[in-house]
Amino acid sequence: MPSLRVMTYNIRHARGTDDVVDLSRIASIIAAAEPDIVSVQEVDRGKARTGRVDQPAELARLTGLTAIYGPAIVSEEDGEYGNMALTRLPAREIANLPMPGEPRAALTLSCEASGGAEFLFIATHFDTDSEHRENAPGIIERYLGTRVPTPAILAGDLNARPHAETMQLLGAHWENATEGDELPTIYPNDIGKQIDYVLYRPAEAWRVTSVRVPHERIASDHLPLVVDMECVTG
Repeated sequence: MPSLRVMTYNIRHARGTDDVVDLSRIASIIAAAEPDIVSVQEVDRGKARTGRVDQPAELARLTGLTAIYGPAIVSEEDGEYGNMALTRLPAREIANLPMPGEPRAALTLSCEASGGAEFLFIATHFDTDSEHRENAPGIIERYLGTRVPTPAILAGDLNARPHAETMQLLGAHWENATEGDELPTIYPNDIGKQIDYVLYRPAEAWRVTSVRVPHERIASDHLPLVVDMECVTG
């Protein structure tokens, strides 16, 4: 059955816990994990604070993966900021949905795993405000209601602990790849807490085979989450 390695990583525009902006460190961590698809949050393009670098293009160059960018904030004076997907898989039907908050966004793309199994991938970053955050699952459900049902994966920084109301709302429709464990994904603030996730649906379409959090504590204030899955219906 088709296998898939999914990664999510909030890179804080490549500013590390040492306050150094170094995109090559982020790229090395991603490349070392050998993912098929990555949800990346807090990505700059053309912003002054990161030297006007096109971070999506540079990450694509450094990792050898295809970059698909979904800006949440766009400024004529100071570039863009948002989410991206890095993938080695064929992708199509790309959309970027506005989400509640900062502003926020959810990048969606249809992908094809090895063996031809099709699935929808959603890369997102929920708001820190609980009201905005708790409205986000409903927006995603309304969008999915406009599409032909298909296996799906949602990956990103959801700014919610495992037992938070946001996760309960998502749990009505999604399975959590790290269910039963709280894997620390934030460092150095709130050590031991998880707010980054890989979710999937429907339950019968996927089997999680491994989950890990590489202990990369310098490149960003988040740790990456890597999930190996099998598409049972592929």
